[in-house]
Amino acid sequence: MPTIRPLLPGDNDDDWARVYELQCRVYPPEWHEDVPVLRQKATVGNGFCFLYQDQGELMGYCLAHPWASGQVPKLNAVVKEATAPVTTDNLFLHDLAVATPKQGIGKRLFQHLQQQQQQQQVQPNKGRIKSMSLVAVNGSHSFWTKLGFQRATPLDPECLQSYGSDAAFMVLSL
Repeated sequence: MPTIRPLLPGDNDDDWARVYELQCRVYPPEWHEDVPVLRQKATVGNGFCFLYQDQGELMGYCLAHPWASGQVPKLNAVVKEATAPVTTDNLFLHDLAVATPKQGIGKRLFQHLQQQQQQQQVQPNKGRIKSMSLVAVNGSHSFWTKLGFQRATPLDPECLQSYGSDAAFMVLSL
């Protein structure tokens, strides 16, 4: 039976190696991020990073973290807590990758992310998240549009260049 579980920075190296391998299967080399960079996103993500597994096999993952509204983090750059504003009201969905498209895994991971975001809204000392943003790549614009995201212009449109020619910044108001 499929399960979704938290992906933590301290998880064993095998988990992170599997995340890296899946990333390498679904994205071109210029988008690959090193394992230390991926781990750091989980550190800053504070409960917004997950693995989707089926009988122990990694079928997908989600990496999300706080990030300033309208801004896009650079690829393969460490997201330090000092640069990821803890007071932001935006959650940046940095990466949602699935091993087999069109099986509902991406939608389940996103729904799980939404549930976690809603649970954190009711916890004391947690800032209210008012939006989620992402960069849609690999022709995924229609997938994200079906989930309520809308195309938007980032504060620095040039930041999208490293994400490929079809990259689109998208925002979901919560």
